[in-house]
Amino acid sequence: MRTIFKIQTLILVLLLIAACSKESTPIIRVDSSSDISFKAEGGSAAVSFFSSANWTAIVSSQWCTVSQASGSKGNNSISVNCIANPSNTARECTITITAKDTYAVIHILQEERIPEPISSLIFGKWVIKKGTPTGFLSDTKFSHIINFKESGNYEETCYSAQDNTNNGVNTFWESQTLTGNWKGGDNKIVLNDWDGKVLDDTLHLVSVNSSELKLKFKNTVLTYCKEDQQFANLKSDITGNWYSITTLNYKGYYFLKADGAATVISYEKFFNNYISSGYSGTWWLNNNDLILHDNKAAGGYNYTYQIFFINDKYLGFKALVLEKQ
Repeated sequence: MRTIFKIQTLILVLLLIAACSKESTPIIRVDSSSDISFKAEGGSAAVSFFSSANWTAIVSSQWCTVSQASGSKGNNSISVNCIANPSNTARECTITITAKDTYAVIHILQEERIPEPISSLIFGKWVIKKGTPTGFLSDTKFSHIINFKESGNYEETCYSAQDNTNNGVNTFWESQTLTGNWKGGDNKIVLNDWDGKVLDDTLHLVSVNSSELKLKFKNTVLTYCKEDQQFANLKSDITGNWYSITTLNYKGYYFLKADGAATVISYEKFFNNYISSGYSGTWWLNNNDLILHDNKAAGGYNYTYQIFFINDKYLGFKALVLEKQ
């Protein structure tokens, strides 16, 4: 009899242990999908679930929150809130609902933000007018032309110095053209050449209209005009004081006044010394040519300089560049 009683007691204890063990393993059942997707602008979504025990919700990223971080057992519903994605890359996080040793994971995916396209007004060929001339992917000294093509390709023309010191005569400027492709959005432009060299500093589009483009490069604002507008204000652009910087045997100073009066002071190298000369006269423009009239010459004499580029810093002729004083 005692043996039967012991057996019954043992069975009862085992049943109690099994019952306790069953109660100690909570159940979490998510009624909604375990994957929730949001658009780039963000939003909210409801998640319904059942938990057989008290629960907590843990979110892995700050850009996603839940309306309730904990609760009691039973049927529950929480709101998942996602803020706008400011980046151009998709992002993910998780929400983990735990009840003792049981958990359920909800995966959150948010789309990347599509950047606002660069204004189509940027398409075309632009010539620098203000700011220190610079090449974005190569150095330049005197002028810079950039052509943003609608196809996504681009072209840079840089005017730089080319030494010709073998005969000690001149230092000429020359143009170099680079090509590559560009992409942009949110007023940011990234350039890379065909060899895959990416611009170290992002270009920022400050403003653009049909005739003027402003770009910020390395904390400097550069102003460009359309190529066919390069000489639109030539008379006022050329007025002022200039001096030559690209010849070895000649130093010239040009004083061009708004009333058309001109004074030229030159220093030409003779062996190791410079011989000074100069003249006073008048100046005018013939299309894109600068005409200097020397009153001292017998009957007067005109010097013609074909202008290749002009900005607020440099004035370029064929083999001579003047810098603004």
